[in-house]
Amino acid sequence: MKLVRKFLVAELIWGAGILTVIVVVDLASNASSSGAQFVSWFGRALTLGAFPAGISVAADIRDAPNPWSPAFQAIGGALVVAILVFVLDGLIVPASGQARSLVELARTMGAAAESWETRNDAAWRLLTTLFAPVQVMLMGAIGAQVGLWAGYALPRSLHRPLFWLAGIGLVVTSMAMFDTTYETIVLHTAADARFAAFYTLLIPASICAGLGLATLALMRGADLTRKPA
Repeated sequence: MKLVRKFLVAELIWGAGILTVIVVVDLASNASSSGAQFVSWFGRALTLGAFPAGISVAADIRDAPNPWSPAFQAIGGALVVAILVFVLDGLIVPASGQARSLVELARTMGAAAESWETRNDAAWRLLTTLFAPVQVMLMGAIGAQVGLWAGYALPRSLHRPLFWLAGIGLVVTSMAMFDTTYETIVLHTAADARFAAFYTLLIPASICAGLGLATLALMRGADLTRKPA
């Protein structure tokens, strides 16, 4: 359980740091935010914090005689965070009375009497809430794999710049995909647009899949210097 604890400690440190940045930006903009908004931000900060948390356990996975054991421990740590994010976004925020519950969103999504704009908005909010734990798992997996392969590909002096570049890139592209999808598809499609929520997983899932093939081969003990058949 050592690696689970290490992942969770890194997650809490980075999550708190990211949340602090969000709060400072909000205060600087003189916006009036509710308690439910802060809870939602904390869930988002934990999602983003899964990337550096994954990096923090990469060396333990790489250097272990049996990499599967620490890998499953890291997955366990990410799963704890994923559950917490779902509880924050899916249960605590609606319980505050400032957001609709998942049941209400599902009911609105399927209500034929509602407009497409209302139904698509409900579908978006429901599905992105359900996908938030998946985002945590993907971000953690990307972080672990970037950290793992950095040890093979680059000198140690370049690791930190790589991690910052990859992390900032993930944040910017994910937020851009989230905002543009909602603004251009969900709000302006006069038809069923619930598929749009799946776009929020597109970038992290693609990156994770691309890295995962080589990582899986390495963990299975494949000779990466051998010419493939």
